[in-house]
Amino acid sequence: MNEEPRKLLLRAGDVLRWTGISRAEFNKLRRLGIVTGISIRPGGKSFYHKEHIRAAIIQRVEGN
Repeated sequence: MNEEPRKLLLRAGDVLRWTGISRAEFNKLRRLGIVTGISIRPGGKSFYHKEHIRAAIIQRVEGN
């Protein structure tokens, strides 16, 4: 895992850099509903809450 981002809301690229997973794996997690994003504007790109990513990906990988 890379250094933890300081921002609370992350873009997909930030999540990929932080977790080290591939874009294909990230898209699979989104399709399965494990990772969910929020749009600030209608039809806008998604942001991902840092604590949600920590719980959904990082803690599962580390086994905590």
